[in-house]
Amino acid sequence: MTATAHAAATKGLVAKLGFAAGQVVTEFGYDKDVDDELRLAIEELCGSELEDEDYGDVADAVVLWWREDDGDLIDALVDALTNLAEGGFIVLLT
Repeated sequence: MTATAHAAATKGLVAKLGFAAGQVVTEFGYDKDVDDELRLAIEELCGSELEDEDYGDVADAVVLWWREDDGDLIDALVDALTNLAEGGFIVLLT
């Protein structure tokens, strides 16, 4: 698969996950091991950079990167819901 085909496939996956143009997306759990191609595809489709977990306004979606040693998943999900708009969604990536 060429780089262009891979990028198109990643963008298609992002759309299937529910991301759309104009959405505000908050990201939790960013670290050096995240999938940068996926992040960039979300930003490209939505039209803006991902907001960090300190973002204080309403978000349409949350990307939550989770690792086995990150603590309590339920607490992290509750935190992710704090500023999530009604009808918003969380994408949990492990």
